[in-house]
Amino acid sequence: HRLPILFDPFERFFVHGVKPCRIAVVGEIGKLDRPCSGIGLDSRNVFKIESAIERRDTEPLLLGVLYYTGMRRGEVLGLQWRDVDFEEGVIHVRRDFDFKTNSIDTLKTKNAERDIPIVHELEALLREYRGIGEAFVVSSPTDPGKPLCEATLRRKWKAIRALVGDDVTTRTFRNNFATVLYDAGVDVLAAAAAMGHADPSTTLGIYTDLKRSRKVKNGNETIKGIFTK
Repeated sequence: HRLPILFDPFERFFVHGVKPCRIAVVGEIGKLDRPCSGIGLDSRNVFKIESAIERRDTEPLLLGVLYYTGMRRGEVLGLQWRDVDFEEGVIHVRRDFDFKTNSIDTLKTKNAERDIPIVHELEALLREYRGIGEAFVVSSPTDPGKPLCEATLRRKWKAIRALVGDDVTTRTFRNNFATVLYDAGVDVLAAAAAMGHADPSTTLGIYTDLKRSRKVKNGNETIKGIFTK
């Protein structure tokens, strides 16, 4: 499940100055019947999110993991410190959080088990808050040995929405991650592995819609340019 092909694009986009604010999709690209639509964060939200992570003042671990890994919200809540492999530079996605039972559960599909590269910004954040063993990375406020429950997540998300806007959800971060992979030139199979998609056709559909939306956007800009003196 190791994805070495992703390290170079991640370094390029998150470390060397080419960040999602320059490549995120802004606006609608049409309704999709897939859970991950490929609609990314706009530049203003990217700036607010990155600033909040850097300041460590608004749920930095929750924001940082969502933003830099594209993990599903249940996977983030199921993440334990033993899954953060600083030596190999990856996060091992090995469990999920069941929102119906409010408890830790197995991953929903075999493909959801994967390793995601840790970029420098996220590594610095994780090392600063580093825990041990089976303690949860995003944990209960009163007990690091317990995951954050849904009710507490909702309360915390209100603070995040106050920062970045009411239209931003946990899925928005995952969508933006897919957009980053597309613009980094990561191929469909590698992107599917990074996203944990059970069927690569899901990833292919996202990529196809992104490609179509870029063509439309470029076409519109060309038309505007023709009539602009």
